[in-house]
Amino acid sequence: MAIKVEIKAGRSISPAEYIMDGLEFGAYDDAFRLTEAADDSSVVIYDPKRLGRGTYAEANDGVVMLGLNLPADKNDIRIFFELINRACAAAGVREFAWNDAATCLDDTEALKAETVRESEKALAELGEKLKAERGKYAEIIGALNMITLSATDVVKFGTDLEKFGDFLHEKQDVNAYYCAPQFYQDPADGSFVGVYPVQAGVRTIMPFEASLPFYMEGDEPRWYVYVYVSDDEYGYVTFKDFALHAPKQGAYDAVHYFCELTEEQAQMLIKNYGAEV
Repeated sequence: MAIKVEIKAGRSISPAEYIMDGLEFGAYDDAFRLTEAADDSSVVIYDPKRLGRGTYAEANDGVVMLGLNLPADKNDIRIFFELINRACAAAGVREFAWNDAATCLDDTEALKAETVRESEKALAELGEKLKAERGKYAEIIGALNMITLSATDVVKFGTDLEKFGDFLHEKQDVNAYYCAPQFYQDPADGSFVGVYPVQAGVRTIMPFEASLPFYMEGDEPRWYVYVYVSDDEYGYVTFKDFALHAPKQGAYDAVHYFCELTEEQAQMLIKNYGAEV
């Protein structure tokens, strides 16, 4: 569930005109990992001191569009409404569209209270769904990367948005590379290969099992891990061999773990389990 706000500015307005001090922004890559934005026409605005889900902001043909995914914690909701107010001020207007319905700044307090209720409702519904679908997980887009929730995680929140926000911040406030697969087509037979890149000495968030991202469909590719030590020392191993023989250094979320290879461990994987791709 998401909320979409559109503000007709009549001119090009960049986030720099309405973003508050202390906030930062970037852009998502294909795996919904935050990266440096090439420009500010389509960005994610977030609070680095309270990493939640962030606010999506887009400027196009004189229209500012702001989006908030639910459930969101109260800090994200507060920031979202402050951005609405500041973007309207920059545009010199009081009217805006809320999920395509006309409204104005006079209604923002009521809309904020409604958004808190809807967020609590969305969190509760997510928990009920996961409890009913035993063993299933839910992927949500965080400000910095994807986060996977289990039923056990959501039960801890109930409808408490502060606890939910604490969880989102804890998961994203880590010094680690969130690994996502890159896909290639084999010119020989047209089949696809999925490759997770891992570098020795870099703390990495790896999945326990290889899988297609939620936004992709199709047959499962052949899965590999590209292990890099240096420009002179690198190689591929099957995902299965990597999962069996690489160290696991604690869980990140319901389906990911931390892994940091030493050079010796990376060299061992390449030497003993090297594979042709």
